[in-house]
Amino acid sequence: MKTTFHYERLFTLLLCFLLIFPLLRAQKEIMLEDIWAKNTFQSKSVPGFNFTADGKHYLRLENNAIRRYDIATGTLQDTLLNAETLQTADGKRIKISGYTFSEDQSLVLLETDPESIYRYSKVANYYVYNRAGKSVSTVHDAAKQMYAHLSPDGAKSHLL
Repeated sequence: MKTTFHYERLFTLLLCFLLIFPLLRAQKEIMLEDIWAKNTFQSKSVPGFNFTADGKHYLRLENNAIRRYDIATGTLQDTLLNAETLQTADGKRIKISGYTFSEDQSLVLLETDPESIYRYSKVANYYVYNRAGKSVSTVHDAAKQMYAHLSPDGAKSHLL
């Protein structure tokens, strides 16, 4: 009687193991294609989200406008730039795909018409918006550029 109890217990344990083992192996193997080609494990981020210098607000690019929100409440404070009202010197409308402020936040470097060339590299048209004068100027009139940046004082821009 004692031996049957041992066998019953061993049989139950073996049965549980056989039922659970396939569930443990049901996970998909990680392949290099998942990492590099499909970007399965790439971190998610919030596009168009930047903190302001004062640390009390954040900026979002929404509907072709740069809007400032309060960090604590998440409420819209104001619209810093509405690109729907902007035009270049040749009358072209601007569709913002990215932006960078100068340190004193008086100038905004606007990125438009991005074109991917390899992985994370891209070329785009860049404009500088002067918030005080409400004017737009082109960074470079020729072909699209890479990696445009404003100098710390906002007086110059450099690009590749």
